[in-house]
Amino acid sequence: MRPTSDASTLSDGDFRRLQEYADRFAEARSRGNVDDWEAYLPPTANHLRRYVLIELAKLDIEFTWRSGSRVLVETYETLFPELNPPPIDLIVEEYRIRHRHGDAPGLDEYRDRFPDRAAEIDVWLRSAATQKSGPKFVDAVPATLRGGEPTTTVIEEVFPPGYTPIERIGRGNFGEVWRAEAPGGIAVAVKIVSQPLDHESARKEQAALELVKRLQHPKLLSTLAFWVIQNRLVIAMELADGTLRDRLRECRAQGLAGVPPDELIPYFRDAAEGLDWLHVQGVLHRDIKPENILLKHGYAKVGDFGLAKSGPMDVMVSASFAGTPAFMAPEVWGQKACKQSDQYSLAFTYVELRLGRRPL
Repeated sequence: MRPTSDASTLSDGDFRRLQEYADRFAEARSRGNVDDWEAYLPPTANHLRRYVLIELAKLDIEFTWRSGSRVLVETYETLFPELNPPPIDLIVEEYRIRHRHGDAPGLDEYRDRFPDRAAEIDVWLRSAATQKSGPKFVDAVPATLRGGEPTTTVIEEVFPPGYTPIERIGRGNFGEVWRAEAPGGIAVAVKIVSQPLDHESARKEQAALELVKRLQHPKLLSTLAFWVIQNRLVIAMELADGTLRDRLRECRAQGLAGVPPDELIPYFRDAAEGLDWLHVQGVLHRDIKPENILLKHGYAKVGDFGLAKSGPMDVMVSASFAGTPAFMAPEVWGQKACKQSDQYSLAFTYVELRLGRRPL
């Protein structure tokens, strides 16, 4: 069970926009106080505004307590009427952050501060205190602050034995991806699927892993191992330097419309080689997009096989509606797919990365 204002209910596109707002705010906040929040918020009428405002308040609480100062959610309730009454997940985040920084408030304090919501708050704060269901995350600052001290901590129980979490490098509706150290000091990525294993999407990802775990190719991101821990699917993968989505953001920050062709074409030659080999093995990827083409040492690799499916490659076959809508071939909307469906997604991805915008 999650608070109703939790951002995991958003679409992939909305979640990415939410993360972009939060990342920009976190970068600014890491340099000092931010007096004008409006510069980091969507317009008042935008449906994402409340979600973004909640995330920015969480970040501000973290930065404030980390600096040795104190702040409570009532401060944001006063500044922003949209947060009146404050959402439960913001209250829970304040509770977690205070405990993380040694303040350790009790449940009675929250019952006294929010008497009209005491029963509801009891449920969430007891859950936050015990964390007996699901992954034991303690959220803090987005991945854009990577490179300094670790900004987020995962409690060890959700990690496979012998693996040490270092920092969160990705987050989405699927779950979270962490930079980690494997036994022997090897740097890897660890993905923790957000849905419990008895959920259909998690079962499908586990089935896809069984399909691709023996497929090794230089242009495919390697799956090293996977486990079920606390009813969550946990996957250890080869660690990449970033994604083509990250590279597009870098190019746009430099004033370019998109990734220059002399750089982009070699990446797509690599990705096409990996995808062709996957098809030769009788496997459809079904989720080609900029986030799933990863860069490592100047080369590109196809990754994230959570929707992979086996079947004939040269004929249209029945397939469940799956993928990221903007990148899906027309036939996939009719629950049909073949290898050309992946090729369509690859071509669509190239156009977006080259132009800096989607063609449709």
